[in-house]
Amino acid sequence: MMQRHDMLRLTSFKLKRNTFEQLADRFADVDPLTVHVVAERVARGNRVTANNEQERKVLKLMNEVRLIAAHVQGSPTSKLHRRNELRSMMMDKGMPSFFITINPADTHNPIVRFLAGKDIELDRAAGGDDTGSSWMQSKLLAGNPFIGAEFFDIYMKAFIKLIGIRRLGYWVMSKLTMVVWRRREEGLFIVIWLYG
Repeated sequence: MMQRHDMLRLTSFKLKRNTFEQLADRFADVDPLTVHVVAERVARGNRVTANNEQERKVLKLMNEVRLIAAHVQGSPTSKLHRRNELRSMMMDKGMPSFFITINPADTHNPIVRFLAGKDIELDRAAGGDDTGSSWMQSKLLAGNPFIGAEFFDIYMKAFIKLIGIRRLGYWVMSKLTMVVWRRREEGLFIVIWLYG
C-alpha cells in the first residue's frame, strides 16, 4: 500500500510546454476504456497495433508524453538514475577496485525466529542445524513483514560496523578507500575504490 502511495505521489508526466494545452484537450477527448485496452496491449509487448481511431490517438499520446518516476523505488527510471550515478563515479574515479553485494537470507536465519519471539536453541543453530523449516519461517515473515525489515536493519548495521564505515551515503573509510552504497529492495550494494 505504501509503495502504491509513493508511486502515485512521486510520478509525474513530462511534456513540452508549447504543446501542453493541445495535449490536455486530447487527453480529455480520449475514452478511458480505450486507454485501458491499449495499456493492456502495450503491457503484453505490442506497442504499435491500433484497431481504430481512438486507439491511434492513445498510442500517439503515449509517444508524446513520458512518464517520469525517478523517485519511485524499483521503477525503471530510478534504476536508470542509479546506473547513471555509478557511471559518473566511474568516469570521475576510474574503475572500482571491487563490488560487494549482500542479500541476507532471512528465511534460513535463526535470528528471525528470535525477533518473532520464538525460542531457539543456540547450540543447534550454531552447529548449522536449522531449528525450523524455511517454509515455516517464510510464513512467519509473510505474517509479520516488520520482522524481516528489522532483521535486515540489524544485519546491515552489523556488516557496516564490521567493515568500518562511519556514516551512510558516501563514505571515506581511510585516506585510501572510498565507498559508495545503495540499498536495494533485497540487499545492499557497495562499490569500493582503493587509492594509493
